[in-house]
Amino acid sequence: TLDDEMSTHSKIISLKSGLLMHPVSQVYLALKWNCLSKYFWVTVIQYAIYVLSLSASTTYQTWIFGRNETLKNNCLDNSFDKDCYFPTTLKMNGPGHEYTFYSIYGLLAVNTAWLVFREFFQMCFNWPHWKRSKEDKMEAFLFTINIFYLIGVFHFPMSILKHLAAWSVFFAWIEMILLIGRFPRVGKFVHMFFNVSKILVKYLMVYTPAIMAFSLSFYILLSDTDPFLNPVNAIMKTSVMLLGELEFEGNFLWVTADKRTLHFPSTQLLIVLFLILGCIVIMNLLVGLAVDEIDVMREKGRKIRLEMTVDEIIRMEDLLVKKPTLIDCIPCCQESIIR
Repeated sequence: TLDDEMSTHSKIISLKSGLLMHPVSQVYLALKWNCLSKYFWVTVIQYAIYVLSLSASTTYQTWIFGRNETLKNNCLDNSFDKDCYFPTTLKMNGPGHEYTFYSIYGLLAVNTAWLVFREFFQMCFNWPHWKRSKEDKMEAFLFTINIFYLIGVFHFPMSILKHLAAWSVFFAWIEMILLIGRFPRVGKFVHMFFNVSKILVKYLMVYTPAIMAFSLSFYILLSDTDPFLNPVNAIMKTSVMLLGELEFEGNFLWVTADKRTLHFPSTQLLIVLFLILGCIVIMNLLVGLAVDEIDVMREKGRKIRLEMTVDEIIRMEDLLVKKPTLIDCIPCCQESIIR
């Protein structure tokens, strides 16, 4: 029956079996995907409208607030002042800006409502599939932040609203990458990107003690300079220095025209050790390990793409074919969609 068509593939995924790569399995998935791809394109286009409206709303809001330097500076001292709430700022810029922003905001609100409804419907109708999907959980987290952002436009000061806006946009575009990863031609490259990222993070964790050693040493010796003003700054600056942004003249010279450092030769010895162990050894090891895994990741990316195809087919069948479905609301098209 239609309800059982994908049960074998679901079982293969749950058993972590390599049978999903079998030609027969791939042909079957290709046939199913050809039937459903047009509906997936509707999902992609609708989500693209959501991402673009979210990006437009958050960037427009930031631009409007950033135009007034005096207001920005005042809000740094008192972020809960009435002028630091976005509706007040928007009114200061005239009705034209209000109309533009609220038009974008309305489009975003409608798209968010639809996506939340679809996610809730899918969660209720197929809970076992939803609870094991990391992507669905990320979507739920994204929509939660987005709802807080939509409410916060009217009730939160800009100091809080900016955080909600930034994370909403970040997760929305990451989800867009995952959505693109379901396309057969490019899916494996998207999943290679995430797998190589995981490998780099794993190896970077191994080298964390070395980064901490240099960070805290630089903080102790150079705490009178802005990049190493506190331990957090020092860790961030040292991590960026791994990529080659050393700013040697500003931080590590023994003698300059206006001052003479009291920490010679420890600072200079540490920066030489950092150049050898950090910039050369660690970074080249990370790149080499990532490149060494490319062939394995290419094959693994194909497998993950097939798993995502299975998940997407099951998700669309949950929404369009199994009972009750969203298409029960449009009985005139019901038979043709199922067919």
